[in-house]
Amino acid sequence: MTTICPTPKDAAGAAVTTPYNYNVFRAQGTSSDGTGTVQVEQQIAFAANIAAGGAIPNAALTAAGIVPMGGNYNVVANPNGGGPGVPVSVWSHSSVSGGGSASTCNQSGYDSQTSQCTSDQITSGGTMGLDVVQNDPYVSAGGRFPDDVFQYFFGVSADPTASPPGWQTVYNMAQQITDCSTLGPTSGGLIWYTGSLCDLPSNTTIGAATDDPATTATEGPVILVAQDANFKMNANTVFNGVIFLFSTASPPVSPGSVLLNGGPVVNGAFLANSGLDNLSGTYTVKYDASILAQLAPAPSGNNNNPINGHPADVPGSWRDF
Repeated sequence: MTTICPTPKDAAGAAVTTPYNYNVFRAQGTSSDGTGTVQVEQQIAFAANIAAGGAIPNAALTAAGIVPMGGNYNVVANPNGGGPGVPVSVWSHSSVSGGGSASTCNQSGYDSQTSQCTSDQITSGGTMGLDVVQNDPYVSAGGRFPDDVFQYFFGVSADPTASPPGWQTVYNMAQQITDCSTLGPTSGGLIWYTGSLCDLPSNTTIGAATDDPATTATEGPVILVAQDANFKMNANTVFNGVIFLFSTASPPVSPGSVLLNGGPVVNGAFLANSGLDNLSGTYTVKYDASILAQLAPAPSGNNNNPINGHPADVPGSWRDF
């Protein structure tokens, strides 16, 4: 039976006031002699993967530490990342360095056929434009950069000193994998990788920009968390969604290697709660508001699409008859 639940809760346990569809699961058992029966009931709903305190990223690339941007990269700005009409491509608590054929551009300057910034460039080579926001102090020190990038995005404090650690809440909601080569077009939702190297497959699209109504499957973007791992994207890989390189150390430690080689493209956003000291390659990160909107925090993101949420018990709904 399907009905309407007025007060489900999101990933952080906060009440969501928007009406929410949920499913009622009932089970009934009868004693061996047939003289007794028992019935239990539980309501299950889909809640957003990003809690109400989380936020869609303000920049295409966000990192808490050093961001070296040499080589041949293209980063396409969030046109309103710094406020209406103020583009932001890269946002870092530390320094950002450029060089080579590196460039950033406005959305209008991006050629989707070549995945390049072909015009309307803001940053070129080692000359940083105003769209690159670097050395931004933490909020706690009077700046704007989040003290906890994990909490900034997911709405849940990473808090590695807690027992269990704060990030465990999000980990428990995710599809947990140990091999990133298994990801592909039908992947979607929150996926959490543990291991030494998250190595995405070549010549593959991972996740979908939108759900295809012509298919029976549910498609959508991916939130990929790579925990304490090196990271690699290979030639002609297109990733739709958010990549989060997450360090559980306190303070966070940069991955030993972040190699984006052969022209892979990220449509959405790329985040790290550490630095990207060892970032290299030829790549494109394009801020895609339409993809990110599908991952929006509750309550605007609450729906019954399993790509955008996770199954959760509706608090107080257990019944034992």
